[in-house]
Amino acid sequence: MIRIAPIADSPAADEALESLLYESYVGGGFTAPELAATSLRAAAVRSRGTVLVAHDEAGAVLGTVTLVDSDSPARRLASAGEREIHLLCVRPDMRRSGVGRALVQEALTRARTDGASGVVLWTQPTMHAAQRLYEGCGFHRDPGADFTAGARAFLVYRLLFGPGVAAEPTGRLDMEIRVFRPEDEPRVVSLWQRCGLVRPWNEPHKDIARKLHVQAEGFLVGVIGDELVATVMVGYDGHRGWINYVAVAPDHQRTGVGRQIMHEAERILRASGCPKINLQVRRGNAPAVDFYRSLGYTEDHVISLGKRLERDEEDA
Repeated sequence: MIRIAPIADSPAADEALESLLYESYVGGGFTAPELAATSLRAAAVRSRGTVLVAHDEAGAVLGTVTLVDSDSPARRLASAGEREIHLLCVRPDMRRSGVGRALVQEALTRARTDGASGVVLWTQPTMHAAQRLYEGCGFHRDPGADFTAGARAFLVYRLLFGPGVAAEPTGRLDMEIRVFRPEDEPRVVSLWQRCGLVRPWNEPHKDIARKLHVQAEGFLVGVIGDELVATVMVGYDGHRGWINYVAVAPDHQRTGVGRQIMHEAERILRASGCPKINLQVRRGNAPAVDFYRSLGYTEDHVISLGKRLERDEEDA
């Protein structure tokens, strides 16, 4: 597990921060050494706002991000009410482990709690992993705000907080997301029942059997310890990606588990070349709608039609 908190006030904390920033930005070729000599000094970074640091259980630094103060002179693009995120970086051996997402979500939670209307950030065109992370957290490109500084170009991303949509907690780094196994079936069906997903016309055991015959690798479960806590079904027909059976155990909801498994579903579809994802929400399920909106999904102006080819209900 990781712990995220404002940076400690100590020379050791400053040294660890500078080392990580230099390794990521200078070592990665994203910042010139002469610029880093001043802009990446701990004192300069601290002056921007709240420096958040992720540690492991042993206290080792895993990553950092800075939530810029609303009155900081370091603000560049934020409009009234918006906050900025600067200098996200994760230790190389901890990338793709959820640390970056946890840091971004913690910054979003703090910004929302402070009453911000949204958050803006920018990244360089070659920072593809960062761009995927921001999009997975609900940010959208704002091409009209893109800018250059010297010889470097920067792409701007924004996330606006919708009314009633709270920023998601940081998530669970101890959750394993893997492909469904046959022995998972009883626990999966139990989870769907507890989450209210089961309907007579969608018999769960039959739905599982159907999925195992078509893109079975897109049937994912999330496991924490010995507990199966989440599911999602992912499919791509060559035109659109579809997501079904998103479920999170009630006692693990609003902990970031839903975001984590949705992010993995999106990663799979993106890797397949999928240009757009569709999903459906039952009428009246406002919490689910708010959840998907917080991930960047918007309502399509279409009428959803269906035709049943096989009945799952038992004959009377």
